[in-house]
Amino acid sequence: AWFIAFLINKTSEEAYRIDFFKKLNEKGFEKSFEESFGAPLQSFLNEFHNVFLPSSIEDKLKILPLN
Repeated sequence: AWFIAFLINKTSEEAYRIDFFKKLNEKGFEKSFEESFGAPLQSFLNEFHNVFLPSSIEDKLKILPLN
C-alpha cells in the first residue's frame, strides 16, 4: 500500500488508476509501468527503498491525501 501511495504521489492518481491499467493487458507490466509513470519500475523501487522507507513516519504521512 505504501508503494502505491508513493507512486501516486510521485506521478498522479490518473496515471495509476487509468493509464497503467489500460495498457497492462496489451503491453505487459514493465512496459505499461514505464509508459504510465515515466521511468522504469526499478527506478521507483530504488527511491522507495532508499529514500522513502528510511524517512520518518511524519514524512511518510505527508504523501497521503487529506479527505
